[in-house]
Amino acid sequence: EQAQEPCARALKVNPNDLVALSLSAAASACRYDRAGVAQMQARVAALNPVDRRRVAGRSVILVDDMIDTAGTITAAAQRLRAAGAARMTILATHAILSGPAISRLRAARVDELIVSDSLAQPPSARTLPLRVVSLVPALTSAIRTTYRKKRRAGIV
Repeated sequence: EQAQEPCARALKVNPNDLVALSLSAAASACRYDRAGVAQMQARVAALNPVDRRRVAGRSVILVDDMIDTAGTITAAAQRLRAAGAARMTILATHAILSGPAISRLRAARVDELIVSDSLAQPPSARTLPLRVVSLVPALTSAIRTTYRKKRRAGIV
């Protein structure tokens, strides 16, 4: 419950109305144990009745490591909308957004697309509800932590 709180605040949703779905187990960015994480295969298997009850009327965050042509992520978003998801947010580390990605994301009626600044976005991405998050704080923290650990160990 506490782990989902910062993400819920950032998305301006009630934590009790939040469900996170990861397209791959390795892509989970936050822990949503009590909000109901459901792992989905990359080929987007049909949602079972338990999943439908879990998402109906709730805010859903789809998490993936990268979006290239957006085929998989938009297919999942459309199925979740059909299952009754009230709000759809896609969270991805790397947004390549090649080929039909922009038109697919528009057609999927995504409320917000949150990506890192690991790649420059094409000008056509401005037509999406896009929020780009800087990797600088995370990288700075990782470098500082690594440096401090090495310094304590007498390596540096």
